[in-house]
Amino acid sequence: MCKEAVPWPCGNAALSSFALQVVNSEGGSGSNCPSNSVATIRALNVTDGAYTDLCTLPKGICVNACGIDPISNLAFCEDRPGSFNLLRIDCPLDIAYLDNLYWMGKLSEAVPVSGSICYYGDLRQSYQATFDKQGNFWFGPQNVATIYKVTAQTVSMLTGSSMVNNTAIPGSTTSFLTSYSPGNVADIVAITSDFEGSSENYLVGCIGNKVWVQQVSNIGSTTPTAIILTMNTSAPSGPSGAAWAFTDRVYCAYNNAGIGVYEPLLSTAVISSTLTNRRLGTVDAVLRSPSEPESSNDGMNCIDG
Repeated sequence: MCKEAVPWPCGNAALSSFALQVVNSEGGSGSNCPSNSVATIRALNVTDGAYTDLCTLPKGICVNACGIDPISNLAFCEDRPGSFNLLRIDCPLDIAYLDNLYWMGKLSEAVPVSGSICYYGDLRQSYQATFDKQGNFWFGPQNVATIYKVTAQTVSMLTGSSMVNNTAIPGSTTSFLTSYSPGNVADIVAITSDFEGSSENYLVGCIGNKVWVQQVSNIGSTTPTAIILTMNTSAPSGPSGAAWAFTDRVYCAYNNAGIGVYEPLLSTAVISSTLTNRRLGTVDAVLRSPSEPESSNDGMNCIDG
C-alpha cells in the first residue's frame, strides 16, 4: 500500500507562494530513468532567482508533467521516463519550520525531506501538464498538437498503488482538442484571462520567444484556433521546461544557461493575422529573475484564485 497522502501546504501564505521546480539529476532517455537519478523539488524565488531544495524522491524515479490539484492540494507528476504512470508525490514537509525560515529570510538553510510516490495509472507519454482552477488535469503527449483532459471528477476517484498500474486513466486515451504546436512547448499552465475581450480559460506555454495560447473553454463544434505570440523586445531561446501561473500571471523558466524566468504580459497581446490553423500576434515580456540551467525539469505551484 502507499503511504498516507500528504497534501501540499497551499493554505500557508508563505509555502503556497513557492514556484516549485522539479529537477531530475539525470535526465534519462527513451523509457529508462537512470538508476542513480534523483528528482528534487525545489522552490524558486521568481524575484531574485534563489533556490531552496525542499524534497527528494526515491532514487531511480524521474518525473515530469507535474501539477498540484487545487481540490485536494495533492501533487502529481508523470513517471517519465519510466512507467509513464501518474504519480502522487508526497513530501512530509515541516510547515512550521519552513514558515519560520521564510519569514526570517533564511529559507536557503532548509534541509530537504525524503518524499515518496504512489502509482495511479497509465497517462501516456507527456512532458506538459497542469491542473486548472476547477481541478481538471490537462496534458499533451509529446507536444501540444493534441490536448487531453482528465476531469476533476475522474481525478477525485483515482486510487493509488505502491506498484506500477498499467490501467489507462480515463480521459487519457481520447483527445479533448487538436491544437497547433509551434515546437517543443515543454510545460504548460492553465489561466483565466480576458485579453481577447471576454473571460475564457486558456492553456499557455513558452518556447524560445514564442508564447503558445490555446482556449479550452466554451468549445463548440469548432475549436478556437491556437494563438502564437512573438515577444516584442525579449529574445529568450530554447525550451522552457518549467512554467507557473500565479493569479493568472504566467512565468516561464528557460532551460538554457543565462536566460532566466520571463513573464509574458498577456494584457499587451495584439493579434495581427489569422492563418488556417493558428492566429499570430505579439506580446510584451519581462525578465523577472535568473534561473539555473536544467535539462530535465518541470514546474508546478499552488493554484490561487
